[in-house]
Parts: sequence; C-alpha cells; structure tokens
Amino acid sequence: MPAAFLSYPAPSLTDGVVLLRRWADSDIGCVEEASLDPDIPEGTTVPAQFTPAEGLAWIERQWGRADNGEGLSLAITDADSTEALGAIVLLFRPQPGTSSLAIGLSSALAAADSPPEQSRFWFA
Repeated sequence: MPAAFLSYPAPSLTDGVVLLRRWADSDIGCVEEASLDPDIPEGTTVPAQFTPAEGLAWIERQWGRADNGEGLSLAITDADSTEALGAIVLLFRPQPGTSSLAIGLSSALAAADSPPEQSRFWFA
C-alpha cells in the first residue's frame, strides 16, 4: 500500500509551451497513435489492437491510478490547443520509498525537430 495518495494538480501544470493535465475521453486519438508503435503496447497497458472501447479503457485505467493510490498519470499536451501529445506517469513501487517515472511522447512529436525551449521540457 502506498504511503500517500497523489491528486491531480489544480490548476494544471504549464510552462506556456506544454501543459500537464488529467486525461480526458477526447484524448483517445493519442492512445490510438501510441498503439500503432509496436514497442509501446509491449511495455505498457496501451492496447496493441486499438478499438475505441480499448482506448477508453486505457484512459479509465489512468484515472484509476490516482483513485487507488497507485500513482498519477497525466496527459502531456500542447499548452495552446491542449491536444494530448504523450503521457507522464509516476507510479509507486512495492519497495518502501520507491517510485518510477515514465514519459512517452507521440511519434510525431518525438521525431520533430523541436525548438530548444520545447526540448528543454521533455528532457529536463
């Protein structure tokens, strides 16, 4: 059992370039894109065979991480459009005082020649 429950940041976290927020049903396109990369479903709970129902189930699992004390999953979005571009997930581990952090970006964004102010965020 984790030592503490995490709650969604209010207001959402932003640096003006990207925004971190709770996942929404409307983010299903980001989940679909992630399912097209064979490496992502292999190491995550993103569905390997995408369907709208499986995509929504993935989003609901992300909400459940905070609800059950497992950790916190946030959508990485464009600050202006709030379009989901990836995920950042903090999970508690069974070992006392241990957690893990994972960051995943859409293939289009990860492959883009991002300006330095955007790259600063992704790899800081």
